[in-house]
Amino acid sequence: MGGGQRPLPTPPTPSPAPPSSRLPLPFPSRPLPLHRLRPRRQPLRRLPPHPRLLAPLPHILAPPPLPPSSLLLLALLLQLAHARVTSNRRPQPVRANAPPRRSRGQLHPPLLDPCLFRRRHSTGTIPARVFDEMQARDVVAWTGMVSGYVDSGMHLQAAEIFREMRRGEEVARPNVATLVSVASAYAGLGSLEYAKGLHGYVEKVGLRGDLIVTNALMDMYGKCGSMESARALFDFMHEKDLLSWTTMISGLASHGHGYEAVALFLSMREAGVVPDSTTFIVVLSACSHAGLVDEGISIFNSMASEYKVNPGIKHYGCMVDLFSRAGLLSRAYELIDSMPFEPNLAILGALLSACSVNNELEIGELVLKKIDSVCSYKGGAGVLLSNIYANQNLWHEVDSIRTKIRNGTIPRKPPGQSSVASEVPFMTL
Repeated sequence: MGGGQRPLPTPPTPSPAPPSSRLPLPFPSRPLPLHRLRPRRQPLRRLPPHPRLLAPLPHILAPPPLPPSSLLLLALLLQLAHARVTSNRRPQPVRANAPPRRSRGQLHPPLLDPCLFRRRHSTGTIPARVFDEMQARDVVAWTGMVSGYVDSGMHLQAAEIFREMRRGEEVARPNVATLVSVASAYAGLGSLEYAKGLHGYVEKVGLRGDLIVTNALMDMYGKCGSMESARALFDFMHEKDLLSWTTMISGLASHGHGYEAVALFLSMREAGVVPDSTTFIVVLSACSHAGLVDEGISIFNSMASEYKVNPGIKHYGCMVDLFSRAGLLSRAYELIDSMPFEPNLAILGALLSACSVNNELEIGELVLKKIDSVCSYKGGAGVLLSNIYANQNLWHEVDSIRTKIRNGTIPRKPPGQSSVASEVPFMTL
């Protein structure tokens, strides 16, 4: 140790680490340089995916999808039918937990196919080919097909579909929704023979006491002209809802039984049933056809005061028709001026027709001016006014209006059309 050099101190012996559940970290004996403490950027390496990661998860890990019920699918079908598709491209149904599409020539399961042809019914395309190619048809598919034809106004085709469904009744038995759609089809046909056959089938299958089916049968009988059968069903019902009362009042009103309809409406109020907007429309129509002016005014005023129902344009139209039929043209025109919205051609046309019947020239000209200002389509308003001029011997005005009609200045009213079923096959139920 010569030369004045001091000996280097011996490094202290590190104390043993306390016992721990974690593993000790290896610390270096020397401090690391600063350039080694900086993180170095290295390119990311793309590792090939492991084959096990590409494999699908076992089916047992995913919860099995719940099978949709027929009532749920029927509700979806009705919603899709009301959702009008205005696009030119074919609508694609969106389904949760839908299976993958199969190859051409194979169809989806029968519970999912009705969504396709119900939407095609709503767009005007009848999917008869799709329905015929279905391998298995359940009650939802049959009901969707019948309801689609009814919504398209093809009532005879709906009746034929139901007859074909009855042939395979052991596979798909008609339910309540099917019978309601078929009743609408027979009501559109107006065939009392079909209506009686369906009523017999309902009693055969034991659905006579069903409220929904009975309401549909009452409406069918009313539109087929047999109010006696409809009233017998109504009196037989142990339970009546608002639809039952409204259907019976509507049938009586449409067949000219205005007094009976108003009396039934009063009985409904005494029974504690609260009328809605549709009920007021049918009872006001009954008052209009029966000439019950005071009763109609009283019912119209009670809408907002007693039942908190705001009158709509159809309610005002019934009141205008009520005043027009009673010859109260000035009061009808005052009601039109006091309406909270613009009148349509149906309301103004009813008043103008009444002016033509009663030779009321002054109000008729006012109504025609209002039609020109608020209605894009005039219909036969010019012809009605020319008839008023003819009744007043104002032939110059008649010739002026006729010239405008011939020149196209006043649009022509399209001719009326009627359909007559010459050969309707009899259906045995």
